[in-house]
Parts: sequence; structure tokens; C-alpha cells
Amino acid sequence: MAICASRSTAAGGGGAGVGFGCGGIGTWGSTGAGAATCGTAAHNTVRVDGRDQARQDSPFKWSDPYAAELVAHTVRHDGIIVLEARHDGYADLGVMHTRKVIVVPDTLVIVRDTLSGAGMHELELHWHCGVEPERFFQHYFETVA
Repeated sequence: MAICASRSTAAGGGGAGVGFGCGGIGTWGSTGAGAATCGTAAHNTVRVDGRDQARQDSPFKWSDPYAAELVAHTVRHDGIIVLEARHDGYADLGVMHTRKVIVVPDTLVIVRDTLSGAGMHELELHWHCGVEPERFFQHYFETVA
């Protein structure tokens, strides 16, 4: 489980906002910095065995697109939002990636990534928060047989 927390300014929370810049469409491409901008490691997600979850042929063209689906979406009476989605971008490696996000307005965002499947794999978790994240758990890894 990875948790990145920051106070929201959208509703007057008084904390730091988070912003991202990608350099614009003209910098995107299938090689160099453009490829790095489009690659999985440039996003707040997980890479498996050093590979991107989708393979890019050229700007905005993907040779092996993956299927993604929203599994659950709930807005509770107290305003807490719970989302869960999964994708099969690593299916050829025998790995399914599921992400659950819990948003506590003006307080906290909790993200839980679950990678399931068989075999041993190298996992990389990338976070580009724009603010210093607050770590609630030093390590949280779970192996399910």
C-alpha cells in the first residue's frame, strides 16, 4: 500500500496544491524525452519487469493497448469517494494490476495497488507528488499463496 497525502486548496484546505506540466504535445513522441513523458514511469503507477503497461509505436499510437475497467465507484454519505479499477497491461507476464483509491476530501488520498498473478517479478512504484508525501506505513507488502 502506498499513501500520498497533501492538503487540498480546492475547498479552502489551506495546504499546498499539486501541479503537473508535461511540456506540451510538441514534446511527445516515441523516442527520447517524448517517450519518457508518455511511459509508465512518468505516471503515478506501477511498472512490472521494467516494462510499460502499453507499447507505444508513435505519438498517440499504441501497438498493444490494454483493457481497463472500473470495478467499483462509491460516494459515501460522509463525502468519502472510493474507486477501484484494474487493467491487463501486463497480462502477457501473467500479472493483473488493480488499484483502489480512497479520497477523504480536504484531508487524505489513499492508494492501494494490488498486483496478482504467478511467478517472480520486479515491481517499480512511481510517485510524482509535487509535494513531500507523508508515509504512514514504512513497508507494506503481502504475498498471497
